[in-house]
Amino acid sequence: MTGISGDSTTGESGNYAEEVRAEQAHVAQSVVGKVIADSAALHQSCVGSIVAERAELHQSAALTVQGDSVAVEQSAAAAVRAGEARLQDTVAGMIAAGSVSGGEICCGILQAERVEGNVTCLLDKWWIAAVGGAAIGAGFALTELLLRSRRRN
Repeated sequence: MTGISGDSTTGESGNYAEEVRAEQAHVAQSVVGKVIADSAALHQSCVGSIVAERAELHQSAALTVQGDSVAVEQSAAAAVRAGEARLQDTVAGMIAAGSVSGGEICCGILQAERVEGNVTCLLDKWWIAAVGGAAIGAGFALTELLLRSRRRN
């Protein structure tokens, strides 16, 4: 199955879709490459990217989640970008939001105006994140320069 689109889409258990486009997307026990919707709800699913005004993940995994309102419960996400993020028992690599609330949140980098709840963060100060990002970027640039010089020889 390469793609699903429509006003309201409900994924059946055990399906795979490269892309889901709908006003309301409900995905359960499926693997999806990309979800684009006004409202997206995932339950026990794995998704590459979610772009929605309202996104909800329950016992799911996602690489990126973008939305005005994002709710993540007992899930994992590599990156979350939201106006308002509500997370419960969640692990995230990076969270960038206007406000973050919830409990038992573990993250690598946190960028938020307001935080409420129990949050454990590896890099919680903006300058630590900036220095870490610069170091990682410099490492990639140096590696690229070394690889290019080896190709020329």
